[in-house]
Amino acid sequence: MLPVSSLPVSSSSLVVSPKHDQAKNIEFFIDETYLSSLLQSKFENEKNHQMLYEGFSDLDMMYYFVHQRKDIQKAKQRKNSTKAEYIRELMQFYRYLISSEEFLRQDVEFFNESSLFKNLKQRHIDAYQQWLSTYQFGQEKKLYRVTTLSRKLVILKSFFKFLFDSSYILEPIYARILEAKITKDDLPNRDLEENEVKAILEFYRDNILITTLIKLLATTGMRIRELADAKWCNVSRDASG
Repeated sequence: MLPVSSLPVSSSSLVVSPKHDQAKNIEFFIDETYLSSLLQSKFENEKNHQMLYEGFSDLDMMYYFVHQRKDIQKAKQRKNSTKAEYIRELMQFYRYLISSEEFLRQDVEFFNESSLFKNLKQRHIDAYQQWLSTYQFGQEKKLYRVTTLSRKLVILKSFFKFLFDSSYILEPIYARILEAKITKDDLPNRDLEENEVKAILEFYRDNILITTLIKLLATTGMRIRELADAKWCNVSRDASG
């Protein structure tokens, strides 16, 4: 199982960790070193007619959820950038639970010492959502944007559905997680007008590489990430040559 001592998470941790701690969390969880041992434990549990995730800790379940295979093709597995996003949101929730542990102990009838997740009820999910909607971050004390809230809730809902489907928790508390509906007005306008593209091309007119990239983005609708990750092997001729 995961060596908890290697992870910067403790009862004294803040709800939102310092930047260096968050970086360590992400670095630790992205490393696939421990996945094989978790898969072996799952295999042994099934072989011995036990629950598949018998003996798994909360950290084990978060780690397994992030790295579980979603497609038989390796190229279609979650990218590290996606895994980092999942880890960031799950660890924020986990730190929130750690900071609320004393309250949780008093609020449930029988406290499960082996897992914080197994003690959660729907009212606790409601409380976290309320906290998210009112939490102020940064020096300017800003609230989360609706797009950020939507991402956080989608990841959390997917994780708790995984826990319930895996019989790690016995209540479908994921059903209590609300949506943060995004309207067109909530999305930032990143479209460039024709005059803006012309102005940029004029500014970089002496740099053939930059002007070529800008023309490619402006005329194909390609995403910046797609262009940044593109390789020559991704390029092919269409039917017209």
